[in-house]
Amino acid sequence: MNNNTKGAIAVGVTLGVVGLAYYFLVYKKDGNGQGDAYSGLDNFNSLQTNLGLKAGKDNVLIVPFNEKKNTAQFYTNNRVVFFDNNKVVVKGSYANGGQSISLDGGREVSGGSVWQNLRDVINTK
Repeated sequence: MNNNTKGAIAVGVTLGVVGLAYYFLVYKKDGNGQGDAYSGLDNFNSLQTNLGLKAGKDNVLIVPFNEKKNTAQFYTNNRVVFFDNNKVVVKGSYANGGQSISLDGGREVSGGSVWQNLRDVINTK
């Protein structure tokens, strides 16, 4: 085996190791580092079921609540943005179909009802 062959094998092995590391450390994790690459969509579908609403064709679920004074926009990457009079109030992420909402900055709201969680986020902002 000459040096060129050994070099080609070394490059191939290195690329294989890097590819596997990428797959397990990045691809298999979603944006929050929780679950596999498809869990965001599963979580989003569960959220729609829990709220009894369906997202539009752009896969954004817009949820008016609090007598339509506030709106929450849920995305398939487990992120949520809360609005008050079309102004962003707070951003965060959601899990368990919206039964747990973690706000940017560390506060967490969770309970049995997604609707109650939405109200709790706004009422205790």
